[in-house]
Amino acid sequence: MIKAKSKLNYTRIVQGMLIKELAEKVGISPQGMGQILKGTYSPSPKTAQKICEVLGQPFEEIFEVCEG
Repeated sequence: MIKAKSKLNYTRIVQGMLIKELAEKVGISPQGMGQILKGTYSPSPKTAQKICEVLGQPFEEIFEVCEG
């Protein structure tokens, strides 16, 4: 399971990006992005990697891999 760290939302805010904008650039719904940010949804590895690419951050800074 891939879980977002709090730095995901922080990085998005610092870059001045709305949830809707990030979702569009990643190719998912704003609702899905909101769930990832809240930690209620685990993104696929492909989606997690795309989020990192859009934000210009390494995977380890934004996400953690958890058992389960």
